[in-house]
Amino acid sequence: MSNSLSFNGFDLGVYGLIVTGHDISTEHRALSTQLLDKSHAGYSFRTPKSISLDVVVVGTSLTNLKSQLDNIRNILNEKASANLILDIQNDRYWLARFESFNGKYHSPLMFSGNLIFTCYDPLAYSVSELSHGHTLDVEDPKTIEETTGGTALIEPVYTFTAGDDITPATLKVKNLNLDEELTWVGNITTAQTLVVDVPRWIVELVGSASMSGVSGQFPRLLPGQVNNVKITGFGLLGTLNIKYRNKFM
Repeated sequence: MSNSLSFNGFDLGVYGLIVTGHDISTEHRALSTQLLDKSHAGYSFRTPKSISLDVVVVGTSLTNLKSQLDNIRNILNEKASANLILDIQNDRYWLARFESFNGKYHSPLMFSGNLIFTCYDPLAYSVSELSHGHTLDVEDPKTIEETTGGTALIEPVYTFTAGDDITPATLKVKNLNLDEELTWVGNITTAQTLVVDVPRWIVELVGSASMSGVSGQFPRLLPGQVNNVKITGFGLLGTLNIKYRNKFM
């Protein structure tokens, strides 16, 4: 595999682009208040990630090289964030915003320069979405195990499918590792679905928002370990699907 990249679904290596160097920053910052002899800082937060790439573009002639550069600039001319995948880490993507592409011609067959992206969401996401099904039988409450990867907290989507009528239902979803628990109170009947969408902070019953009976905290998953997720109040016949992408610093 050539050392190149894809942006917004387009492989720039097709147009003669080769990445020769990488500078991928990872930073945490904190806001502080100055006291007499020391400062006090709150929790650190992640800042936007800058991805700076040294690149060369090669062509078979000056005309071909100019055409290669035009094609690359046309793909980079994206006003919103788009998926960026580097060959050196092709198991993940960033939501990157194109910032600049500068350089110079070294010969009629080669252009070298610097390509810079900014990721306002600094985390990378696995290119593979995981989807694991669980049967909520035998006991209620039931604790299931979900083994994750990555290096950053994960925001899953929990989809419950009722196996019988539960009216009223008091469903609790708790990650015992994080001590984060969400409670939903409402009515659900056989075959209906209830979605706890952690990334969007919403609970939906059969596709419609159902937030009036929601309290607590949307439960995330810890990276790179076994998470113990406790389900209470969903009977003995239901099923649960947990869908997510591992995330990386």
